[in-house]
Amino acid sequence: MVDKYKLCKILTGEYMVNINDEWKCYTKEGITNFLNDTLYWEVDKEKNKKELKPLFKKWIPDEKKIHYNKIVCEPNSTSENELNIYEPYDIYKHSINDYKHDEEGLNMFKYLISIVCNHQENTINVFTKWLAHIIQHEDEKAGICFVFTGKHGTRKDTIIETIVKILGKKKYFQLLNRKLTYGVNSIV
Repeated sequence: MVDKYKLCKILTGEYMVNINDEWKCYTKEGITNFLNDTLYWEVDKEKNKKELKPLFKKWIPDEKKIHYNKIVCEPNSTSENELNIYEPYDIYKHSINDYKHDEEGLNMFKYLISIVCNHQENTINVFTKWLAHIIQHEDEKAGICFVFTGKHGTRKDTIIETIVKILGKKKYFQLLNRKLTYGVNSIV
């Protein structure tokens, strides 16, 4: 059961659980709740009986549980003391033979980029170079982040959905206005 979930403790106090190939980070209270709610079959060999028990009772006191010093998300990290949660972009799961040139699709993508960049040539160039950089050099941080704002119907989601298809859903996070914290609202 522990192997199924890939549980581990990070020395900084977090707990990481991999459920269905997706890493989730928990505090001590959160991991306690998760482990109490997750049941496993324990076999009592003396009574020749199986019993459902919370995973908490098995994992928390286990001295052999996996420990890491920190969490990283880096393609080239090989340290045994770091939990590397890196996964390559979805586009790398395809071979060059899967690619079929689609001029109409390429023109539509360029048009969408132009729309979200307000048809400003400098912004289009920076955005295109940023996108190329994060695909070609995923081990390097680009140093900038794009924030898409605008009225409903301005095609923000369309360009983002296209990029998500290239990078993968695990590389995408959408922050909605109602989730913004005090101090950030004035920036947006």
